[in-house]
Amino acid sequence: MRVVLDANVVIAAFASHGLCDEIFEICVENHEIIWSEHLLEEIRMGFTRKLKMPKSLIENDLLLIKSSGRLEVPVQVPHHSCRDPKDLPVLGLAAATGADFIITGDEDLLVLKKFKKTSIVSPRGFWVILKDIKGSKKQ
Repeated sequence: MRVVLDANVVIAAFASHGLCDEIFEICVENHEIIWSEHLLEEIRMGFTRKLKMPKSLIENDLLLIKSSGRLEVPVQVPHHSCRDPKDLPVLGLAAATGADFIITGDEDLLVLKKFKKTSIVSPRGFWVILKDIKGSKKQ
């Protein structure tokens, strides 16, 4: 599956070992992650401001993140596509790449549930989807 991991999920993954960390690892190992320069910059800012990481560690982690997927350019989407204009580049990235999922903790995106062909889910929601897929393959 092609997935867009929103910056808040990646920041949470690097902040502690928990669900977001598990989701990040599963996506790295089993799915195609799609990044944009905009997302990478949001992650950089989160690492700096929220996690107070040293600059050298931030740069190393960003290289790791960038190498875990492919870099793409979002398309323009109409301003009325979501209630927070700061989320438009995430929707534009999903639209440009035909992503199957946007995984996010952002309520402004989650309330949409879907954008074009892309499902918008929380990390917990994605976890449930993965469990359901795994369960149906066993049958």
